[in-house]
Amino acid sequence: MKTLVQLGIAICCSLTFAQNVAVKDIKTEMSKGMQPGVEVFISGANEDQVKDAIKDATRKFKGDDEKIKKTDERFIDDARIEEISDNDIDIHYLIKEEEKGSTLQLHFNMGGVFLSNELDARKYKYMKNLAQKIAVEATQLNYEELIKEEEKVLSGFVRDQKNAQKDIEKARKDIEKAKKEIAEKEQEIKKLESLVKEQTSKISGQQDKVKELMKMKSKAK
Repeated sequence: MKTLVQLGIAICCSLTFAQNVAVKDIKTEMSKGMQPGVEVFISGANEDQVKDAIKDATRKFKGDDEKIKKTDERFIDDARIEEISDNDIDIHYLIKEEEKGSTLQLHFNMGGVFLSNELDARKYKYMKNLAQKIAVEATQLNYEELIKEEEKVLSGFVRDQKNAQKDIEKARKDIEKAKKEIAEKEQEIKKLESLVKEQTSKISGQQDKVKELMKMKSKAK
């Protein structure tokens, strides 16, 4: 049941986030010089989450993910995207992790020519949609991690509550046991008090006998 609730929340969050994702057109310096591309800021997501989202979103393209030496930039070599080209392309990307999330820059290298809105608006929209898909996926991964962390805290609260409840039950049993022992001790005190009263009477009688015998002894001289 909890999983279904989480799934429902995740879907709602995905739809809301996807509608509000701002994918910007950029022209920036990268490994192949000043080139056009797209950029999106992914709130809350760290670099690893964005990498995992890219891997998931581009798996079907069958390319090899490689790092460009002496830079933080990476590229998916020989990606096969039928909607973009009959030939393989390279997808360049750069992830910049920041304090409140990560920024993703995406470039499509179509055999030396980089995809731009001016070059082909339809294909460029595909690239923007891919950036949006990656952003949504990374956001979901971030939420999943946050949910796991909060569920761990919740589990701790539940465990502490159960332990406290067990302690309450134990304390109640101890109280009942103590009440029983008190009642038993009270009965024992009553019996002992009767015994003390009885012995007091016997002592008094015995003292009288001793006194009487002492008097008789004194007269016998």
